[in-house]
Amino acid sequence: MTKMRTVLQWVARLALGGIFIYASLSKIDDPAAFADAIDKYEMLPELVIGPIALGLPMLELLAGLMLVATPWRREGALLVTAMLAVFLVGLTQAYVRDLDIDCGCFGFDESAPTGRAAIMLDILRDILMIVPAIWLMKRDKDESKG
Repeated sequence: MTKMRTVLQWVARLALGGIFIYASLSKIDDPAAFADAIDKYEMLPELVIGPIALGLPMLELLAGLMLVATPWRREGALLVTAMLAVFLVGLTQAYVRDLDIDCGCFGFDESAPTGRAAIMLDILRDILMIVPAIWLMKRDKDESKG
């Protein structure tokens, strides 16, 4: 059973870390497009959108790398969990307010689906990612005790 958990932990770390590394790259490459995507959520004052558009992708990259290739896996899982929680708040308010937006999560494709159905899929995806992120935090915490 321990070997299976170790394999699952390894797979979860690589999958989440890889997703966050991948998601950061297009945002790092085009911070102006990411700032535009953030602005469409209509949640934040204009003053903070630029700094967030520059900083968040770097934080995503750092969290992904921490999960994949460092001894700070638990901290990486904590960062991923915190970011996913914030993303879920943003997506949920966009869904409730019926905003016609592309989440901007993995790049900026003008032809990407938008609207409530697309946002609901984004919410479900983030829920599916937050579960293993929380498990990784708990798993690493339990292992450090024993």
